[in-house]
Amino acid sequence: MRGKLWLFLVGLLLLATGRGAAAVLIHLTVEEMAEKSSAVFLGRCVAVKSALDPDEFGMVTHNVFEVQEYYKGDLGRRVVISEPGGEVGGRVTHYPGTPQFQPGEEVVLFVWTGPSGRHQVIGLTQGSFRAARAPQTGEILLKQDSSMARVIEPRSHTHQASAGRPVSLTLSSLRELRAFREARVQGLRSGGDR
Repeated sequence: MRGKLWLFLVGLLLLATGRGAAAVLIHLTVEEMAEKSSAVFLGRCVAVKSALDPDEFGMVTHNVFEVQEYYKGDLGRRVVISEPGGEVGGRVTHYPGTPQFQPGEEVVLFVWTGPSGRHQVIGLTQGSFRAARAPQTGEILLKQDSSMARVIEPRSHTHQASAGRPVSLTLSSLRELRAFREARVQGLRSGGDR
């Protein structure tokens, strides 16, 4: 009992000093996110609505996306991505590292589905890429969301360390990731069209 009380008091002290508000993200490469995601899609945000959610986060923001193209999985033509935090009745809750969206934005999202069936972006902001067209070529360019959260590089990574720096790539190069090629092959083997 004393251990739990001590832990509670330390947590309360961290929150009171603002030190508990920081997030630490474990760096995920694009390839790791592709492998671990339930679905990956290009979509346009059409609605954002926050609500109270006592079961999960206290407050949650539901972001509705119209899917233009799937690269892995299929969650339907309209997908709700629920992230912790939001604003309800003038009360604001923010979780560092959570992606935030605005209606009209075009993004590529790496999504995981939790045990409750709720869809979230994998790796917090790491799994969110803003899409923009290159003026000269019209090609879609993707830029990973950045975060003020601290990013650490796992020891298991053998590549050149790039933790904390947002990734930029083209949509065509994203489509060629091994995990997506394997998902297309599996779809063809099972009679699907992807």
